[in-house]
Amino acid sequence: MKSIIFFLILMSSVVFSQPYWHIVTIDSDGWEGYTCSLELDSLNRPHIAYVRWYNPTGKDLKYAYYDGNSWIISVVVNSVDILEPSIALDTNDQPNISYQDYGYLKYAKYNGTTWIFNTIEQYGRFTAIAVDSLNHPHIAYQETETDVFKYAHFNGSNWEIQTLDTQYASGQGTNNSITTDSQNKPHISYRQDSVGGIALSAF
Repeated sequence: MKSIIFFLILMSSVVFSQPYWHIVTIDSDGWEGYTCSLELDSLNRPHIAYVRWYNPTGKDLKYAYYDGNSWIISVVVNSVDILEPSIALDTNDQPNISYQDYGYLKYAKYNGTTWIFNTIEQYGRFTAIAVDSLNHPHIAYQETETDVFKYAHFNGSNWEIQTLDTQYASGQGTNNSITTDSQNKPHISYRQDSVGGIALSAF
């Protein structure tokens, strides 16, 4: 059985008084669309990061974007166990993707010509990424060795890592989301499993 990745957009109709959803099939090559992440660029065109399962050599991290005429699909990287990608676009509309690769927290950036890869930490999953106005990535994630919630930021030269929540719980730092404000400061929401609630962290 194949899994298919879809894109849905709410459209305005000139015929009907009510808006409607337009559904587009993007990729149906195999077990596509596991853990999708979506971002719109400056022209309101969608960019999607997602995982293809059950490739003969492991899993594919895939990237699809709409160029105004058609969907362009590529494999970013193939590995044994890729999970939970998150995508954000920089000021040039280039994709930045955080993801888990066989337990490692990794980051991929497209510079317009090729993909550049960084390994940030040995243990990391449940990633969420944002890119600020300086094109520096910010990543929130759960560090899986101790199940604490962490934040990684590229300062232009190096990756800086901070522990945000040290309360041990298996769900600590899952279901998280990150954004940056006008001063490039991160704001993060996440599941705080140690108290059974949701928390907001701001720099």
